[in-house]
Amino acid sequence: MLKSIYQCEEGNYIHCYTCTSKYIFIVESALSSPYDIFLKFSKIDEVAANVKTLNYPILFNRKTLAVDDSTPRVQSIKIVNVPKFVEGKLIIDNYLVLTSTNGIQICSVDDIIDYQNSNSNTKIHKWDHSRRNDYITSSYSQGYKEDSILVTYGTILGDLVQFKYNIVDGKFSKMILSSTLLSVKENLMDSVTNISGIQLGSNFPGEEDEILWSCQSSSKMMTITSLDDNIFIINEGKMKSLNLDEIETYGLGPDEVPALNWGSFLVTEDENKKLQEYILLNVTNVGSILYQKDETKRWKKLDVFDRDFSQNETSIFDCIICKSDINSDITIISGSENGILYIWEYDPKRSTVNKYKQIKCSNSSVVYQLSVTKEGRLFLVDNDSTCVKSLKLSQISSS
Repeated sequence: MLKSIYQCEEGNYIHCYTCTSKYIFIVESALSSPYDIFLKFSKIDEVAANVKTLNYPILFNRKTLAVDDSTPRVQSIKIVNVPKFVEGKLIIDNYLVLTSTNGIQICSVDDIIDYQNSNSNTKIHKWDHSRRNDYITSSYSQGYKEDSILVTYGTILGDLVQFKYNIVDGKFSKMILSSTLLSVKENLMDSVTNISGIQLGSNFPGEEDEILWSCQSSSKMMTITSLDDNIFIINEGKMKSLNLDEIETYGLGPDEVPALNWGSFLVTEDENKKLQEYILLNVTNVGSILYQKDETKRWKKLDVFDRDFSQNETSIFDCIICKSDINSDITIISGSENGILYIWEYDPKRSTVNKYKQIKCSNSSVVYQLSVTKEGRLFLVDNDSTCVKSLKLSQISSS
């Protein structure tokens, strides 16, 4: 059911990866040479036999690295679909957005392949975040109108920044924060730990990218979590915050300190085409906590999904929520620090767990970097950050 699709060479580790229904990109480096970061590429069904190391440089300016950030990291890599009109026809370009601790690098997928196939002098487009003792912790990017990519990111010092990248002229422009994002920034008292935005077909209804291009996730739907145990929920241009003090954390031992380290969301349509909106929080030593927006526009707690705590949890792993193939059910998926993947099929109407699975991924390593394609294929990293594995969620639903 769960199968390994990529294993690092011995002595290497995975920074991050991104997948589509057809392709996978992996950012990797050797433990002995952390500044030598390289990008790998393959078709999903050919990963085991046909992985290419792309001749595309991932840049780090050592002089701008923060004091507590001496080892460079690429936080995330995402594929963004960008619309543009050529002679009156709509064309979709695919771009890679690589978020590292001291900047965000953007390049079209076609240019990366061209860079590989020839000794091209393709210009590297990078937004530098070179502030002393500050570095990027999380970002969200979306293709947007007017040939652009809109990027929102947060930092270890609690800053929130938004910029636009023009794919035609390769120029960056810093955006003035909307009143909603500005409100989030003013209320941030600690590091930003995660930003989650709209992913069409995965956490937001719709199959056509045009739905996303016509709106900004940072005003339509976005969640931002911070190290001070706050989650900021941006929904239809309004901001609501929840604090861990408002979340039930009873039953913890004296050494089991709860910490809110991750937030994600799901928007679905019911049988009457009415939107149903959910928030999923990952709280260490507690579990994954599900909220739903009720008729009064308030976020009501539905349930807590427990993990087996064999040790005091840290804030490494993540959790995600997606639409199930079964009626109105939703799927809750959580990583762990003990090599186990947790999956719940949940009926929010009846507040009932219909199915529960524990899948052993490895002996004891962290299971994290969860992602789901809109075709319902789950990917994750485990085995001490050396392996990418995958399974089809439909196999869980039917078993």
